[in-house]
Amino acid sequence: MRYHTPIACSFAALLLLAQFGCLGPSNSARLMSSQSQTELATDLTTRVYSGIDRNTADFYLTNLPPEAARPGTDPLTLTGTLIHVHLFLQPLAGRTPLGSDGCNVTVRQLVLSGGEAGIYAGGAFMTPRDAVGSQTSGGRFTHATLQLLARTKNFNDLLGPSEMSAEFNAARNEPAAQAWADLLTRSIALTKKP
Repeated sequence: MRYHTPIACSFAALLLLAQFGCLGPSNSARLMSSQSQTELATDLTTRVYSGIDRNTADFYLTNLPPEAARPGTDPLTLTGTLIHVHLFLQPLAGRTPLGSDGCNVTVRQLVLSGGEAGIYAGGAFMTPRDAVGSQTSGGRFTHATLQLLARTKNFNDLLGPSEMSAEFNAARNEPAAQAWADLLTRSIALTKKP
């Protein structure tokens, strides 16, 4: 998890564009402040998903160590981020609007740092990769609009309203996805609306 200032952002943005180009999935995400151009960039080292039906899936993407998802882990002892992407509509060519204001995923990003937690949330249009139910699935989205939804008392919001871009592949693993979902639920229980 890295925060960048505007000068570092331009170089990071160029690298991200190169990764989103012809190099395939970058398995990374970035959350860029709409106000200050502060950026939270994340390498997604763990990526799992659970498929509910052909239109619906829950992706859990994180840079937290695997042991963070163990039952009973106190989220406030961790440093890192967990992103939950909920796909609720698989787009169909010629039948699904693809405009910039379209939405087929909700996104929540949990940021854990210094014994504090913040939850950013919003939505986006994701172009899926591989069918839900496949051994691997994933996708790409840009310009997801997120804002701070809840936080612990002393969480310092360095971003404000933000936009997220991400590209990822995830392995289908129902038990691991449930473990990350449980960690997210425990973290949300510790927060309040700002």
